[in-house]
Amino acid sequence: MAGELNREFLADPRAFLKKYAIDIRVGSDLSTPDQNGQMKAEPGVKPFSFVSGPSGKVELCLQNEDASLSPEDALTGMIQAYWLPWESHKAVSLQLSDQASHFFTSALGGCGVYRDNANPPKVSHVAGDGPDSRLREGMKWRDKKAKK
Repeated sequence: MAGELNREFLADPRAFLKKYAIDIRVGSDLSTPDQNGQMKAEPGVKPFSFVSGPSGKVELCLQNEDASLSPEDALTGMIQAYWLPWESHKAVSLQLSDQASHFFTSALGGCGVYRDNANPPKVSHVAGDGPDSRLREGMKWRDKKAKK
């Protein structure tokens, strides 16, 4: 099924994203912090897979974490995309270029994603959990950081 989901995404990303609720796979390096609280998956271009998750959701994982992906599917259904992780109380940025056509980031729970006007653009995932843990205060902190 993973290879099918990847091919469906590659054929028409907009239709795919309208059709499926996407989640980051729990336990994936995309969602697991290291001992310093930083996500294990660093920003940059990575090979991804979409896999079937619980309750009909589709989960995003790194391709090497997808045990159901056959070697043939890995070649024909490879999704090369930028990855921009989330870090608590921080703005994480990534310079885009022509290395990939797609971009994924961590789930947005009070966070914001911003793009500058440079060519090529830089994107930032600004945490919504500022110094005050209340969401409203976090959002104010996030918006202030994004304007810097």
